[in-house]
Amino acid sequence: MEVEGFVTRSRVIHQIWSGIPAQSVIAGAGEQVRIVTTALNVVARYPRGRLQPYARIGLAAVNATVSGPSLSVSDSSPGLNLLAGVKLLLTERAAVFCEGRYTYASFQFEDAGLAGTGVKGVYQAPGFIAGVAWHFK
Repeated sequence: MEVEGFVTRSRVIHQIWSGIPAQSVIAGAGEQVRIVTTALNVVARYPRGRLQPYARIGLAAVNATVSGPSLSVSDSSPGLNLLAGVKLLLTERAAVFCEGRYTYASFQFEDAGLAGTGVKGVYQAPGFIAGVAWHFK
């Protein structure tokens, strides 16, 4: 078992699609989007040898907040957290790793800046992470 948490942030930019401004009511140009994810994962590892593959699956609590000059809305949703990777032991304590990850959740913002409006959306976040691991014994 493992617990993890991470935050992602992005800034919405003004886009043009087929000559029509592609701004939505909830996320126009200059809006900030922050996603906070906390997950409880079950981990399967192959801990033999120098090359150690692993996989994780877990339930996530995902919170999305969209804020800007005239708007601040948020919603929380349960989600799914999937990861697969490999760790290469360099020494008894040091290793390098790389993993692919995917987080899924759906959100519904009840008041999206105009009274009586709402927005539903699906959050799908694939990612790739590489790093160095230090093992304490």
